[in-house]
Amino acid sequence: MITIRNCVASLFDLFVVNIAIPNIQSDLQASLFQITLIIVTYEIGFGLLLITGGRLGDLFGLRRLFQLGILAFTVTSLLCGLALTANFLIVVRFLQGLAAALLFPQVYATIRVSFDEENRRRAFGLLGMTLGFAAIAGQILGGWMIATNLWDL
Repeated sequence: MITIRNCVASLFDLFVVNIAIPNIQSDLQASLFQITLIIVTYEIGFGLLLITGGRLGDLFGLRRLFQLGILAFTVTSLLCGLALTANFLIVVRFLQGLAAALLFPQVYATIRVSFDEENRRRAFGLLGMTLGFAAIAGQILGGWMIATNLWDL
């Protein structure tokens, strides 16, 4: 269950950033080009390492790669939150995408090796439903978090 939650967190993060674009643009004085890069560099990093991330899980162990991905994703998320410039945020978002690409394939592989055929279909169905929910929740909760502005963050 932990693997699915962390997989959801990486998708949730993608949608929260999309909602936060106006705040990022005003707080970091980011140009339209920089805003585009903030969004796209995450996806580029994710896409570049996704297949390799799966193979690395085969070579070094699903659990080890998942833990490394979670650690890297957590650190890069913290750095994103602390970013003072748009350019720094662009670089860290790319690294965050790489981290997500390390953990995401491990979730699918863990389901594949942990369940028999019938339960595997059910597990993948639940994962798909959960990822869809994360996409919706990322927009709703992201908007709420920005509007509430807890502790003036």
